[in-house]
Amino acid sequence: MTPPPGLYSGSSTLALVARASAFGLGLIYGNVKLKALKVLLSLSLSLSLSLSLSLSLSLESFSVK
Repeated sequence: MTPPPGLYSGSSTLALVARASAFGLGLIYGNVKLKALKVLLSLSLSLSLSLSLSLSLSLESFSVK
């Protein structure tokens, strides 16, 4: 004889709600993390571009003519 299902055994309502909640929170967390990474990447690229531009401009001012 099998034991009755526990709270998180998979067949109870609480288990289904817990899995659905975890899935929803995972989607939200992943979406927020992706947006944050995109913002950091764009900031990093713009900072890198501005640094390289200012470096090239400063090197041009020191070039021998």
